[in-house]
Amino acid sequence: MRRYGVVTGLLYDVFSGERPLYRPGRVAAIRALELSEGDHVLVLGCGTGLDLPLIADEIGSSGTITAVDDSRAMLRRSGRRARTLIGRKRSGWPAVRLVLADLTRARSVLPPSSPPVDAVLAVNTLSLIPAWRSAWTTGLAAARPGARVAIADIGRPASGHPVIGLWSRWISAVGLGDLDARPWMVVEEGAETVRSRTFWAGHVEVRAGRTAARS
Repeated sequence: MRRYGVVTGLLYDVFSGERPLYRPGRVAAIRALELSEGDHVLVLGCGTGLDLPLIADEIGSSGTITAVDDSRAMLRRSGRRARTLIGRKRSGWPAVRLVLADLTRARSVLPPSSPPVDAVLAVNTLSLIPAWRSAWTTGLAAARPGARVAIADIGRPASGHPVIGLWSRWISAVGLGDLDARPWMVVEEGAETVRSRTFWAGHVEVRAGRTAARS
């Protein structure tokens, strides 16, 4: 994964285009997981923790979030976001585990005693990782049979949308994703009951489904 330092961690939420462009895909991916009270959710490449409050609202205080990133700066931002929200809500916040790991090399991202996760989420993460299929496989290895999975990520928008096209090229140029990676295709290839959403003329693609259940 492309590592982010302290400065990038501080400025990411401001300059990433989250609110105007990418939040709809994030929300759609999390909703597509159909999370329930008490679920254990694995977040691949948690970044600054933008997924955490959205997931927490769905799984409640009996749930668990395992958030993985290979950047200490990003994990610190995630931790601060979680602590801030816990302080505001005071109750109803799930347990949050922050894990420093390179998803392309880690054998496991869960503690040895932890049960398999109920859902795996990757938002604007896999396009940052050249070996993204390996990272996704690591995430799936932590999931139970029949787990829900969702990917939201960036791609090249359709022609005829010059403003979105210019923005997408800028995002890619500054290292915030490979427009040609198309990581959401792995859900179409390996999951069941796949659902899809498209935003901004194809610049943001969402795919969600379930892994195969054991017979």
